[in-house]
Amino acid sequence: MSAVPETAVETGVGLPVVNGASAGYPLRMSEIAFVDMYRKATLRKPQVGADAALRTMVTAAADDRLALLGVIGDYVVESALRLVAVYGALADRTHPVGRQLLEPLPSREAWDAFAQIAMTAEPSATIRDLSLGEDGLDPAERLRAMGDFGWVGPLITVTTSGGLLAEGVQERGMVRARFALPGVATPVLDVREEDAATLADTTAEFSGIARGFLDAYVGARLHAGRVP
Repeated sequence: MSAVPETAVETGVGLPVVNGASAGYPLRMSEIAFVDMYRKATLRKPQVGADAALRTMVTAAADDRLALLGVIGDYVVESALRLVAVYGALADRTHPVGRQLLEPLPSREAWDAFAQIAMTAEPSATIRDLSLGEDGLDPAERLRAMGDFGWVGPLITVTTSGGLLAEGVQERGMVRARFALPGVATPVLDVREEDAATLADTTAEFSGIARGFLDAYVGARLHAGRVP
């Protein structure tokens, strides 16, 4: 791996546009190129990681399975918060979508607000709120079909508020993980080994829905002004 000369590295947000590309994006990408790469790679990472951890659990020792539960939980949180970030960036176009995706991941409060909307809004209303065409209907329908995923909130609290895997027990050969916050007597979350597949599936669905929304956005941008 070769080092990048320091003179080639620029940081910061709000830098000028150079040859159609903003210096604020990685490698001076254009906004649409950055969003497309975010869709292809960044949003897929939690899904790939959770699937890999789930496969590893099959042959792992008990202590490792306990740790892997925590790993998959972290990926659920990342996929959930990245979905919130995508949703928020598309819903508020006062700033470029790509610029908003460069911001730190949203908070638990932002997740709670998103979850309330996502669990009740009709798909047609969702694509209208996100300014997406019919290409955005499939991910909007998938989001609505997920039902009640309010249980993700405590998982976000564990990950974003310094929560720890505080206790692990075995029950009939299966592991069970209890996560808690420092100084708090009761666990924030209790996860069983048999929940691992559900956690991984949820990660995949959050990631897929976010990619679907950005796919619709990128497609509309690339075909804007073209004659069908």
